[in-house]
Amino acid sequence: MIKKKQLPFKAVNQNLMTDPNNQPLWNNAINLVIGGCGLLSKRPTRYNSSNWPSYYKSAKGIKIKSIQNKWYKDYSEFSIGCNLLGYRPKEHHLILKKLHRTPPLTTLLSPDEPHLAEDLNLFLNTNKLWRFTRGGGEALSLAIRYARAITNTDKVLVCGYHGWHDWYLASNLSSNSNLDETFLKGLEPVGVPKYLKDSAFTPSKLDKNSIQKILNENKIKILFIEAARYEYLTDEITNSIKEFQQAGGLIVADEVTSGLRVEKKLAVYKLGINPDIVVLGKSLGAGWPIAAVGCNYIHKNRLEDVFASSTFWTEQSGLLAGRLTIKRLSNWDRFYEKLFQNASSLRENFIRSFDRSNVDIKINSLPTMISYKFNFLDFDERESSALFIDRLVNKGYLTSSTIYPTICHSNRENILFCKNVLNTLKELNLKIKDSSNNVRNHLKSLGYLERGFSRTQSL
Repeated sequence: MIKKKQLPFKAVNQNLMTDPNNQPLWNNAINLVIGGCGLLSKRPTRYNSSNWPSYYKSAKGIKIKSIQNKWYKDYSEFSIGCNLLGYRPKEHHLILKKLHRTPPLTTLLSPDEPHLAEDLNLFLNTNKLWRFTRGGGEALSLAIRYARAITNTDKVLVCGYHGWHDWYLASNLSSNSNLDETFLKGLEPVGVPKYLKDSAFTPSKLDKNSIQKILNENKIKILFIEAARYEYLTDEITNSIKEFQQAGGLIVADEVTSGLRVEKKLAVYKLGINPDIVVLGKSLGAGWPIAAVGCNYIHKNRLEDVFASSTFWTEQSGLLAGRLTIKRLSNWDRFYEKLFQNASSLRENFIRSFDRSNVDIKINSLPTMISYKFNFLDFDERESSALFIDRLVNKGYLTSSTIYPTICHSNRENILFCKNVLNTLKELNLKIKDSSNNVRNHLKSLGYLERGFSRTQSL
């Protein structure tokens, strides 16, 4: 047993939970949890550690209550894109009600497992074999094992962000810059076995020629794609992918982020591609841990030869959450129409706020997955973003360089948010013009720069 005097940090106590400055709890966290928390994109240092509330107490709709009992409206990644239905939707109450009567795990299987597989086939109008995991990263690792088993090859070309596992990060073994275009700039693949070098490749530039060159030179038969992150793949790249598939190549569509969020249910459907393997996550569980790998039925015998097994893949809450989410989305046209209206109003009013403040903004083309960049005068993008976030936090809004609209982001709330955005931009412009030195000193006090590699978007 470890004695208190041996601990290199102060013990966490209830006083920290109500401290008006949240830093003591976070400072303890970085000595208790590797990296401070389990998800890189949720580190408070990514936003600004001085004012970002960091920890939540409760949430409902688009509102989050911090452990200091202050309410915020969430106009950021919204749990990194997971809560498409908003926080604590009615489906969550149904899950908790069922779990009150039945345990999440027993010796016997949950009937929700085959039912969810059937629901997905009906909803997506497909005929695939499904396997369920707890998160997108492990689902993608399962997908690459299936892909390698089906093709009887090892090498893979990746076009997008596909998680943290060895098979993907091996792309950076030949150069730390290989994944720069997929939101992991400067990542050194520490801990990834060196013998995996030349097992995964990524194009230096996401275009047809770069992709085709790697495929031809390395005789690759597996292609991992994100059909859309914040923009769809170009027609030229899409046609190249179709040619690759027609020539016998295997396509794995990573829909962990985009799945159930775009107008064709899956982004890859929008491109007219029928993937051999599809991976779902995030929105599928509406906040509960669940991900899915769907494989073409023709490969059934080969897939059953692959060893992959985990205790909590059979846990009931995630499976039930997936079923309830699909049920909510079953009237897709109606659901998506409302989601798209909410997202479009947000995007349009957001751009208008920047236009009226004379601040140039670079924004993506997908209303339901908004990504943007801007800068004030001689302040760079990261500095400008930190100032912007800091100001809006003080106004009761959580935001970042990425916004994932939900069904709960009403037009009324979006207009109110964008009014605050406009006022914030005007205030910052005036402060910078009045005294840029004071603003830079304020930036230093925020502590917005984080250790390690950087990325331009959430993962």
